[in-house]
Amino acid sequence: MPTRVQSLALPLGLMAIFAAHATGASRSDQRLKVDIDSLKGRLHEVSAEWELTIEYKVEIDNARPGEKFELLFQVAENGRAVCDEEGRPITIVVPLDRPSKVDDDELEFEDSVVATLPRGLFKDPKRLRVIAVVVWAGNHQPLDHKDKRIKYKRKRKHN
Repeated sequence: MPTRVQSLALPLGLMAIFAAHATGASRSDQRLKVDIDSLKGRLHEVSAEWELTIEYKVEIDNARPGEKFELLFQVAENGRAVCDEEGRPITIVVPLDRPSKVDDDELEFEDSVVATLPRGLFKDPKRLRVIAVVVWAGNHQPLDHKDKRIKYKRKRKHN
């Protein structure tokens, strides 16, 4: 069952996070491996709002005990983050704290989230992409990222 979340408006967009951490992982040992293995986004019209469903699968190998990770999602239209009325990028934050599978030193997180977005945030639903970034919780240093086109389904007409 998908997790229903509230979309948040964060002062920094994911592009700002990439720029702030352009040098990559700062660990002395590069044993940690993070992979966004699968990412799918679907957008549906629901009355006066949009419903965005994002399915994901993330694999993390060799995480140390106590290390915390988050999966951040943003929606972009024509390469620009979709923002709220105050100009802050809409961001969905998913703590990666409940693996769906644990195999030795590999953690797997497979789930979906559903967020409601108000109308008027973007012009063309067919030009939307979902951007996903796995970060260390707290410092938001990016560990892996992926983006995919969001599939848009029109509201069905009832006969």
